[in-house]
Amino acid sequence: MNSIIKVFKSVFFIASILCTPFLLSIEHKVLVNFFESEDLQTPLETTITLEHATTDEELTWGLMQRTYLHKDQGMTFNFPEKEYRYFWMFNCFIDLSLAYVDDDGFIIEIHQLRSFPEVMDPERPIEEVEDLALYKPHDPILKFFSRHGITSSEPVRYALETNKGWFKRHKVKVGDAFIWSSNKPWGYIRHAINVSAIRVHRRNPSVIVFQEQKKYLFKQHWNSPEKEILFLDSEGTILRNSKLSRESNPISSHPSTKYALFTTTKWLLKKGITVGDKISFLNNK
Repeated sequence: MNSIIKVFKSVFFIASILCTPFLLSIEHKVLVNFFESEDLQTPLETTITLEHATTDEELTWGLMQRTYLHKDQGMTFNFPEKEYRYFWMFNCFIDLSLAYVDDDGFIIEIHQLRSFPEVMDPERPIEEVEDLALYKPHDPILKFFSRHGITSSEPVRYALETNKGWFKRHKVKVGDAFIWSSNKPWGYIRHAINVSAIRVHRRNPSVIVFQEQKKYLFKQHWNSPEKEILFLDSEGTILRNSKLSRESNPISSHPSTKYALFTTTKWLLKKGITVGDKISFLNNK
């Protein structure tokens, strides 16, 4: 009886192997329109030297009393709670630019902050946090600066202050991602690549070729047609696919992206292309 059971188990095991489908990636040859990342006229990343305000005293003091900031220097504000935030220029001596940043690191607002050092009372200098008590709540000087402050349009935990015009000078815009860590003296802006100008063809998709294999950020104008994006590695293997719609926020690619292919959902269904497949590109010239 035992020998019969052993034979049955062996037959069942062999049958299960023969009946199990092999998950093989399929290679597709696709005629595409090529774009080099340099042709997009968009900086991909901008580095900035950082100081970090994390304690109550640091968050209160910020960049007060500064008379100079290096051209590529800034300060992050890391608040413990997500609230409507208010920044003013009381006791500040240089003009600044301010970005409010959401929990995902996306810049949601950019503002200009003008300093008014001439409005401060020279008889009551503010040289440390304790000196703030020299100005009472109804002081005309406090009221002046309160009128010139900027409140965030939604609750946030993070903000970034820089030299005046830094965001504009480096083409940083709402929707770009700010990547930083409060224990590192630097961070960087990951610029969202505007792909509105890339046309989606039903027959011939468009492909962006990047110099480096890494994570990238994509966005488009609200009135641009919906796009399906495939993110591929240097071997042409599809790592992920995402949909960039008219209402969507910027989307991040896979960390190992070398190519980004733009097409339509119908094209993918028609070709039967899925994540894990490989694509060989043929230049459409």
